[in-house]
Amino acid sequence: MRAFTTLAMALVAATIAASCGDDDPGEFGSACEHYASVVCNKFADCYAGFGNLLGEPGTCADRFSQSCEAGMALDGVLATPEDLDACATVFEETSCDQLTNALVVQCLPLLKGERPDGAVCATGMQCQGGECDIAPDANCGVCDTHPGEGEACQDRCQLGLMCDNMICKQITLNGLGESCGTGSVGCALQYVCNGTVCVERKGQGEPCMGYECQLDLQCDESLTCQPQPPPAAVGEACGQDGVQCVYEGYCEEGVCQPRVPDGEACTDSHECYLAARCDGVCTIEPPVCN
Repeated sequence: MRAFTTLAMALVAATIAASCGDDDPGEFGSACEHYASVVCNKFADCYAGFGNLLGEPGTCADRFSQSCEAGMALDGVLATPEDLDACATVFEETSCDQLTNALVVQCLPLLKGERPDGAVCATGMQCQGGECDIAPDANCGVCDTHPGEGEACQDRCQLGLMCDNMICKQITLNGLGESCGTGSVGCALQYVCNGTVCVERKGQGEPCMGYECQLDLQCDESLTCQPQPPPAAVGEACGQDGVQCVYEGYCEEGVCQPRVPDGEACTDSHECYLAARCDGVCTIEPPVCN
């Protein structure tokens, strides 16, 4: 289930972080604000621990809206304000359990641009194939088209697909009692796969393995579902027993460190606040890759 949740988060990050092309900034600014607000509120409703990862909905929306508007200067992005509004409507009208499916089917058109394979890129949204292959610690990458649905694969497929038995297949999230566990077929958010079918997540005190617990619980060292521990403040221990840091901190060497504000010196992007990257200093501006 974690893989499907991660996909949803990746789709959101991609569409917000660079969902703006060369349209009028004033027109797109309103669309970015609307989209960011809807998405952040939806994730607050659907995903436990949202506040630790993305901040409270208002903070999340402000950061993502800034990032969206900063992406307007990127050449090759084809998204329009109408695209963002349409995708925002998808978020508003889709239940949590079907959110990933809706993103894949209705928001994927936002994730492709006009640059051909081999062109320099900062985001897949500039690329015809929807993918920008960026090496670790690099700001810019190269546009690439990964295998599509039904095509042979080794590990990677186009966004929204999964390599299942060396064939790219559409990801499907099934409901209670339906089949699962065949690579590209998983379960809707409120269920978990027992290996063959989707079953209810386990409640507090029930025995567990891995990610079988209800979304506001975790499988602790006793192998029973228990409440998630509160996030640790900056300076406190983290990383053990599922302890995460508050939004203002990040976990490094077992201790929550303070995040670096925009404009201040950094060594890695994980030190920066939401939607920012490290380029000597933390910045919410996208890299210029031409």
